[in-house]
Order: sequence, then structure tokens, then C-alpha cells
Amino acid sequence: MSAAASLARVRAPAERIGEVALSAPLLLVFIAVRVANLTTFCLDSDEVFSVRISRLGWSAMLDGAARDAVHPPLFYALLKVWIAIGGESRIWLRLLPLAFSLAAGLLFLALCRQLRLTRPQTALAFFFLAVNPYQVFHSQYVRMYSLAFLLSLCSLAAFIRFLNTESRAWLLDAANLLLVYTHYFGWLLVGAELLWLMACRDRRLRRAVVGVGLVSLCAAPWLAAAWRGATAKGGLAVNLHWIERPGIAQFVWYFAGLNGPIRPYAMAIALLPAFVAALIFGLRADRRAARCSVEWRSRAMLFALAVVPPAAAFVISNVAAQSIWGSRYLIVAAAPYFILLAIAVDALSGRLGKTVLCAIVGFLAYGAVQLSIWPEPRVDIESVARRIQAAETGARQRVTVYSLDRPLAYTLAYFFEHAAFIHTAPLRSASELREPRCWIVYTNHTARRHGNPELQLGHQGYRVLMRVSARDEWNEIIAIQVGPQKDKTAPARS
Repeated sequence: MSAAASLARVRAPAERIGEVALSAPLLLVFIAVRVANLTTFCLDSDEVFSVRISRLGWSAMLDGAARDAVHPPLFYALLKVWIAIGGESRIWLRLLPLAFSLAAGLLFLALCRQLRLTRPQTALAFFFLAVNPYQVFHSQYVRMYSLAFLLSLCSLAAFIRFLNTESRAWLLDAANLLLVYTHYFGWLLVGAELLWLMACRDRRLRRAVVGVGLVSLCAAPWLAAAWRGATAKGGLAVNLHWIERPGIAQFVWYFAGLNGPIRPYAMAIALLPAFVAALIFGLRADRRAARCSVEWRSRAMLFALAVVPPAAAFVISNVAAQSIWGSRYLIVAAAPYFILLAIAVDALSGRLGKTVLCAIVGFLAYGAVQLSIWPEPRVDIESVARRIQAAETGARQRVTVYSLDRPLAYTLAYFFEHAAFIHTAPLRSASELREPRCWIVYTNHTARRHGNPELQLGHQGYRVLMRVSARDEWNEIIAIQVGPQKDKTAPARS
């Protein structure tokens, strides 16, 4: 055995120990910020939809997802199995996206190693991932986004392996197929990979095109079913009408959200130029220091995979009949940006480089504390439902809770499932109310769009008997118990 080989064998365990020593504290931070508020907030309307559709039989579940048409069915299928194993408690439901997020963290470290990042680069990239507000939120959210991020990492790892060895190309095909069966934005990442090969005139392009063709063929049955579902309800505007066409500000804010903490918002915006400068000058320094052209080419590939999906979504949202823009949908393109930003910051040298590095580490540490101790509030729909139920306990007749917001009615019905004496129904307008005594639930957004329901009900001869509410920074839910003006059986309460 040569002296060089012997030295390599001696160094290998030491390097692994160094990697563990550097990764362990960050893994603890990664886990802690995700577990800290795992059950703090109740399920919202989108999460309730996930649970209720996953309860259905397999055929009905697939049919329901196709009629909804907004998301492919893989997450719902996995959630269905998860519920069958452990039920529907809040903590059990939230453990599924948490499990996907933890698996993504480990795969992210493996991806950094596959890209041959140094230990400091890996640590910083993982820190960006660990405390990113969107990543933490979706690790606690019973929707498909944490699974989409995990599968985007699988696609990236398989793509890099494909570029390096061209072996096991079927792994890339399998990862991409699972990705597009989880979220339609997975197609943007698949397209970015293909565009990269086309731009490089890579000899593997032919096999990649075949792979995308196979993925498209396997996805065609679902795409056809979703198309029929969307056509039957007159298009996707029913689901996506709330999404505005993005401007440059929204495009830039997407990247600001990847840099770290976004609250207070003024701070995130003010720091954006500093991150842009660090990225530009850091990548220039990294290019000058690149050990070989292959290393720099991998940086260019990361840039393409980080930028092409949001750029494509931006263009589509501004030229198509319906905007599809959403930062959470672009979670499939987040990992390349985290890695690229870490490489750029690490490449900054001298006193300025150390200052920037220390400032970013402090910024991310602040983000970890913020996410754990001061999470952004979310409106507590369940507390409103509990207070209505408590107020009506012992009622001699069935109570109706009307909602002026259909998704809110859908969500309240979930929280009232075990209260047989409460019936939930949508109501288009307060002026249509004919029942003498009931509850009306609405949001501050509904009141702004259609007028204050309490004033309208007052003109119709109703008075408010009781009021409960819950709010966060953006939304407020108000529930009022109403009865006729002459009804003196219950005093007005709040």
C-alpha cells in the first residue's frame, strides 16, 4: 500500500468525525425549530381538505382530487395510509410533513456531499435550509409541499448522478414521476433540468428527452382526469382567483423569502441588496478560485435550476388566462438557491468576507429563535368552533351555523363533526337569512367586500345575542349569534 493511500485511510475517519461534529448542532437546530410549534396552530381550510379527501375510499379520493384539479394525488394517498395507521389527532397529522422534512434535511446533506461542497459551505447551506420560514412552516403543514421539496431533492440528486455517470437513469425518471404526481410545479424543475442539458449540448440529452417522455406518458392519465375536472367546473379560476399576477416586486420577494427571516418585513427588504451583492461578488470570487471547469459548471447548473422555475412561473402567470404564481409552489427550486448562496458567501475572503459570514450566521440564528419562540400567529378557527359549541351545549333543538365564506363553512363543519346538534351551511348573503335564531360566521375580508353583515341583519330585524372572534395579522373570523329584535331570552355577550 502506498504512503498516499495509507494517509487517506487515516484521514477518512477524522473527516467523518469533523462532519458529524459540524452537522450535529445544526441538525438539532433543524429539528428543534420544526418541533417547537408543531401543534400550536389548528388545521386551516387547506389542511382540512387534505384530511377529508384522504378519508374517502381510494376511487372516491382520486375522483375528488381530479375534480379539485389543483393538486395531483400522491400526497393524499400517503396521508390516507398515515391516517389509517394513527388516526386524525393534530400531532399525528403534523408528524407526516415533519417526517418528510426531516428526510429532506438528511438528503440535503447528502446532496451537498455529492456536489463536493466543503464543510463550511455545507454547514451554511444547511443553516439556510434549517431556519427558512417557508421550510419550517411547510414542515408543520398538512399539505404536499414538504413532500414536494423532498422529491425535488431526489430529482436533483438523481440528475447530478446522471450527469456524472449516466448510470441508473431510471432513478431520475422515477424521482421526476413522483415529483409531478405531488405538485404540478415539479414540471418546472424537470423542464429546467432538460433546458440545462440543451444549453450545454450535453451528449446525455437524448436519454433525458426519453426520460421526460416516459414521465409524461405515465402522468398522462392523471393529467387527463384533472383536465376533465377543471373543464367541468369552468376552469381553475374557482380555485386560483385569489392569486394576483406577479410584478417584479413579487418575483424579488420570493428570493428575499429564501434568504432567511422575513419578519419584520422591512428588515428582509432592507437586507436584500446585501444578499444580492454577496451572491454576485461571492460567485465571481468562487469562479476565480475554481479548481476546474467541472466545478464551476456545477455552480452554473445550480443557478439555472434555482432561477428557471420561478422565471417560468412568472412569465406564465403574466401571459396565461389565470395566474399560478405562489412562493410555496416554488419550493421545488429552493435547494439550489440555498447551496449557491452558501458557496458565494464562503468564497468572500478577507475581513469583509468574515464580517459578512458572521452577520449572516447571526441573522440566521435570530431566525431560529424567532421561529421557535415568536412564530407568526395563525387565525384559530378551532377556538371559534369550540366557543360556539360551548355556547350551544344543552340546546333543545338543532343549531345552524351559517358561513358567508364557503371554505370557512367547510372548515367549521370539520370541527363540528362530533357535535351532532350543530349544522353548518354556506350562506351567500346576510340578506337571505330567514331562520329566527342561528349563528353567522364571516371574515373581515368578506365584510370589506360585501358590507358589514351585522348592519344588514339589523335592517332585517335581527339583533346580536353573542359575538366571538379570532384573528391573526391578516385575517379575522367573527361569529355572531343572532335572533329577532323582540327576543329577550339571551343578553348580548362577547
